[in-house]
Amino acid sequence: MISNTAPKNYDKTLGFKHIYVINLAHRRDRHFKIRGIENVLELDFDFFLAVSINDSEILDKYDFNIALNYKACYVSYYRVYKSIVRNGYNSGLILEDDVDIEMSISLIITDVYHILPIDWEMLYIGHCSWENGSKFIGNARSFQLYEFTLPLCTYTYAVSLSGAKKLLNELLHASFPIDVEIIHRIKQGNI
Repeated sequence: MISNTAPKNYDKTLGFKHIYVINLAHRRDRHFKIRGIENVLELDFDFFLAVSINDSEILDKYDFNIALNYKACYVSYYRVYKSIVRNGYNSGLILEDDVDIEMSISLIITDVYHILPIDWEMLYIGHCSWENGSKFIGNARSFQLYEFTLPLCTYTYAVSLSGAKKLLNELLHASFPIDVEIIHRIKQGNI
């Protein structure tokens, strides 16, 4: 079922309940750049402190059998999902701190909301792959919405509350980077 109504308030969060920007504390250059994007687009970003590979106190709490840099990234995203659930946000937009955002992002998201299924769990706004056989969902002016089974990369995507809950349950153990683990769960039909 397709949503007939888009959120009425697109002002500061593009219709999502919250916008997270994952940023390492020492990457002030990226923080400064994304703050500039936030100001130009008149959005409201919440900078979410990414877990560093040197933060063993946090990393040791997670039993992920992957390289330390992948583990730190994985835990950072996992903690964002926890924040979405803990705060009861109906959705959260997650940005990496080196993302490049279209100046017309408000228009794009407004259009996408009109064709987004009501029961959506993840919405990839930016990705680094194209797959044959993706299921076409619908047109939004000059943009198209597809259901992917191989959405590589985590530059920019949104997660609904139900999606965040599923991700927390599905991603308790890791053997691969988070974007690959998500693909496995999508292929299994769990997300």
